[in-house]
Amino acid sequence: MYHAENRNFTVGEYKFGPVFMRLCYELDLENSAVELIKDKHLRGFFLDSTSFNILMDMLFTKGKYESALEVLIEMKNQDVKFSKDTYILAFAICYKLNSPESFKICTTLREEALIKGDVVSRRACCFAVALALNQNQVEKATSIFSQIMNPESITCANLNLAQVREKLKDNPTLTAKFEEIYAKLHINGQVSVYTLDAMLCHVPLDKKSNTVLLKKKMRMVSRRTLQPLSQTLLTE
Repeated sequence: MYHAENRNFTVGEYKFGPVFMRLCYELDLENSAVELIKDKHLRGFFLDSTSFNILMDMLFTKGKYESALEVLIEMKNQDVKFSKDTYILAFAICYKLNSPESFKICTTLREEALIKGDVVSRRACCFAVALALNQNQVEKATSIFSQIMNPESITCANLNLAQVREKLKDNPTLTAKFEEIYAKLHINGQVSVYTLDAMLCHVPLDKKSNTVLLKKKMRMVSRRTLQPLSQTLLTE
């Protein structure tokens, strides 16, 4: 059981953290969940990344990116190990905030991940590249892009087109030529009709999640919405 003085939970108790967070998800209690996950008296109850991932995903889905960032920072402060999905969520949150501060956070997290040897997926890197481009950090975007596995993917290809357009913006002649080529590619169906933002945040419907969190949840039906439970970013 929980002891106020030494703040210890039994092994059985802390495993209820993800279950509790899923309940908050179902009942739209994200604000209460944020307060609880930051409560110093509950340190150790939300022991692994799953609880934090669920809450960040819930906040991201509702467009509460600042609150999601607070949860991310709290997760780091509590020394909770980041999972592959955590990095996707973290970089997506930073991308949506699109500020010098969020760019710095994204860059720092990525550098730390490389040092630790943590897995940073292509999807997470795509968010990092897009954020770098939005912050006019073209060289940084190019550097990250060069390290992406399978850069021939649709999202990566559109990131590359965005990079070219950014490079040519100060040259009217080359810009006009680029737009001409771009238009031809678009007509031939070689350019996606979706915005880069839509492609980054899209969840493929024909793929299953690679996380323990969603192995069973994707097959469940929400009592609140009567719709199959799904996640915004955690399916890759």
